[in-house]
Amino acid sequence: MTKPIDERLNKVLVMGSRIEGDARRKQEEVDLIKSRKAERKQWVETHWVQTFRPKIESAIEALNQKLQMADMPKMRLTEPSAGTSSKVEMELTSAVSGRSIRSAVSLTDDHIQFQHYSRSSAQSVAVGHSIIALNDFTAEAVQAVLIDVLEAFTADLPR
Repeated sequence: MTKPIDERLNKVLVMGSRIEGDARRKQEEVDLIKSRKAERKQWVETHWVQTFRPKIESAIEALNQKLQMADMPKMRLTEPSAGTSSKVEMELTSAVSGRSIRSAVSLTDDHIQFQHYSRSSAQSVAVGHSIIALNDFTAEAVQAVLIDVLEAFTADLPR
């Protein structure tokens, strides 16, 4: 090859190498992000089973002992309604007063959300929500949410 042709070829090869290298780095970054998201999702799911749900269950058991002493209905965990993103639902229903409140528990990569609904006849009305960051998820934080649910259950009663 002649020198001018060789120089042009080298410029094109350098440019092509740079383009391919940049594309490869971007793809590696995308793959790394996907991998981290998948790892985080797996971590969250594992900790839901090992930590988060057991803490919720334990807090409900402790609350139910106090509710029983106060002659109130017990709170229970139920499976979520079909077609929802909830992991589980907490429900407090009184056959005597007809009151019912449900809290749908949803899980994301960084927090657990509790969406509280008051139920009457055929409709549900949102009455509040609570969010606990996964890093701040403690038994005390769960107890505070359960008190929020109880407050919503008794919200329209005279104080």
